[in-house]
Amino acid sequence: GITGEYEPPQGYLVSEEEAAEFDTAFPYKEKLKLPGQLFD
Repeated sequence: GITGEYEPPQGYLVSEEEAAEFDTAFPYKEKLKLPGQLFD
């Protein structure tokens, strides 16, 4: 059989706070629904 333990790599799990801080480096983008899009 297979033995051992799984350990996720560093950086695989990110906290919500870290993700929000990272997102502040990008300019704001408005989400738009344009004609011709497949999903409403």
